Amino acid sequence: MIWLATQLITWAVLIMLPNVVQGQGSAATNALMATSHAGGIIAASDSGAHRKFVVDKARSLTLVITSTANLLVSLQLPDGTHLSPDERDGRDNARWITFAGKNSPGTLIFPGVGSGFNTILQLNAPPAGTYILELRRSEKATVSAPFMVTRIEDSVLRMGLLMPFSDALADTPFVFGVGLYDGAMPVRGARVLAAVAQTSTDPTAAPIRNAELSLSDNGKGVDTTENDGLYTGMLVLKAEGKYWITVRAQGTSTAGLAYERDAGFVLDATKATVQIVRPRPGQSRLDASARKGSQYSIPVTLRGPTGQYEVVVTLSANNGRMARGNALIEIGTDGNARSIVTVGGIALRNLETPGPYTLTSIEAYEIGTPDRLLRGRWQGADKMPTHKLKNIGSR
Repeated sequence: MIWLATQLITWAVLIMLPNVVQGQGSAATNALMATSHAGGIIAASDSGAHRKFVVDKARSLTLVITSTANLLVSLQLPDGTHLSPDERDGRDNARWITFAGKNSPGTLIFPGVGSGFNTILQLNAPPAGTYILELRRSEKATVSAPFMVTRIEDSVLRMGLLMPFSDALADTPFVFGVGLYDGAMPVRGARVLAAVAQTSTDPTAAPIRNAELSLSDNGKGVDTTENDGLYTGMLVLKAEGKYWITVRAQGTSTAGLAYERDAGFVLDATKATVQIVRPRPGQSRLDASARKGSQYSIPVTLRGPTGQYEVVVTLSANNGRMARGNALIEIGTDGNARSIVTVGGIALRNLETPGPYTLTSIEAYEIGTPDRLLRGRWQGADKMPTHKLKNIGSR
């Protein structure tokens, strides 16, 4: 059986664009890309695998194929012709590189080139249309062969992830999205779907598909602004564990060409055990003096099981930048803890604006375990007092 994770294992290689994209109530510098990664496993009883993908208008197309097996690679173009390292079809716009990594076959280093067998194809001025990547075993095998495929398009139509957090709490709404832009212009009318799959404890098994949801750019629900190129959705993970969230956008560009863009991320969901009491309005304060410079002091109250927790507070500026402060807080046997968490001068200076700022989140991580586990999260939009940029100290 061939398991080709065209929907379930996709990561984004992020390329920073110079422009700042405004939307969803605050400015944010979005990492956009025209790159995707897909993985699969060729079972010992199978001879190969294939993957279809669509290329729209692009200056170049680069494919990186990495596997623990020495695979024979070929690419079928939209007109039906084939390219391979041995049969170049007389083209001077295709360049192939094949090599074995250190300690081959070894394990895969993801994303990109690994320590196994590697094939790289660079195709200049690729024709628009549907491509088929074909992977075949070069010899009979007794074990399965995992592989990774990286696709990079030099295109102005790019997509990037919009994620407020890299972890989530089970049974708690988690809002995320993607930014889809053609140059500096938002792409409208795209069909954007997210697939949610929980990983298996067996590393050779496919993730268990949990749900599929549509991301919207209609200005309704969790999407606050219509047609701004930011497609947003909300999911609730019902159980603790690790999840693959993969997003695919499809549509027709203004040039009339079909396109598809992939992005994705791994999300750890943990059980909420700590309650974070919301700071009362006016409790947070700005401390400013010539001696210590400016810093924000934010009172935090925790309620939960006895243990030591790292508390992280996040301030957001209207230019999309964020500043964080953290502190260790221990909950005693009475189940309560109170402390002050500060956001210091260096973090404030990196915001590059005197305000106004918004207290957007307070998180509590349990640190008495082998892993740093999220146990509580408060989200809000509490306004903070402004300050003079010149008063920011070096703390």
